[in-house]
Amino acid sequence: MPSEEAPIIGPYHLGQVCASVSETLEDMGPMGFEVLGRRFQDEKLYSGCQVDFLGGSWDTTLSVTGGKIHAMLLHTMCSSDQAQLYCNMREQLSMEFGMPSSVSERKRRVWWAKEWGSITLRYRVIGELHGLHIIFISAEPTASMSWLSRIRFLARLLAHLLRQCCLTIDCSLSGRFCRSFIASYTDDEKGTWCLVRACEWGLWPLFLSIPVVPILLLFLPCLPVLVAVLLLTLAWCLIRYEIVSVTLARFGGYFGLLQWPASLSVGVYLLVRGDYWLAALAGLWPISAAALSTFMPRTRLGQIQEALAARIILYATLTGGALTVALRMRLGPLIDAMRRYKR
Repeated sequence: MPSEEAPIIGPYHLGQVCASVSETLEDMGPMGFEVLGRRFQDEKLYSGCQVDFLGGSWDTTLSVTGGKIHAMLLHTMCSSDQAQLYCNMREQLSMEFGMPSSVSERKRRVWWAKEWGSITLRYRVIGELHGLHIIFISAEPTASMSWLSRIRFLARLLAHLLRQCCLTIDCSLSGRFCRSFIASYTDDEKGTWCLVRACEWGLWPLFLSIPVVPILLLFLPCLPVLVAVLLLTLAWCLIRYEIVSVTLARFGGYFGLLQWPASLSVGVYLLVRGDYWLAALAGLWPISAAALSTFMPRTRLGQIQEALAARIILYATLTGGALTVALRMRLGPLIDAMRRYKR
């Protein structure tokens, strides 16, 4: 059974009074924050002793606020590739603490949200050195968070919430489609479908705006509409790889079929009304949107294509109760984290 209690690692545990282990600690001073960053206004960093955890030996860095340990960093650095150790640690931590709440394969980062706090497993390459970090953070001292840390916390929580919303939608609506998709299409057709959806997903707000903008031009000034579309698309570029949904991608494909009927009908109406410039903009907005996309940040299509393919295989494999259990296991830690922050 996954553990629901904060781990005791060597002589340290979260919430421990710092005075009880002061003889094993070395104050890192302000230099430590240049590497790890400052989360709390009264935070101090200490270098601890080596500890054994999950069959390995780790160096420790402790973050102390309010006289108590609120975060523990276990880390190891060497010149050889530690990808296999990262995979082994991920499996062992999953056995110890349950299914991860968030996984980023690109960043090689896995995150578990628990009632007592969170665990983060991270693999980093710095020059010729390969580092593996395990970070334990307590949920208790959120009241002393700096404003910048609160913003980062809320941004991460929002991104996690959006991922879980996509998971909820996909679990509810895409299981039958995914099974039919795998059974009915050839490999080339599957790859083409995922590639087209990836092109749309990379600039999704701009793509969805194609049928919508001509209609908005009937009621709103042109400049605010265009600025809003551009800002939404740029904001989307920050999260487009973290949030991928099969159901929303399918919806976008069907919605995009309305682009020419909406553009041409509004363009003709504005032309009859005598607004020639707006008529040209509305009627040719699909072409204008395609031209604007060339000025947007470049999309890594392969990454989104692989994410869509992986989700299709997952939702085709899991059905009914298995999807419900997976959904509850992923949403539960998120709800706990939101409740802790509210307190």
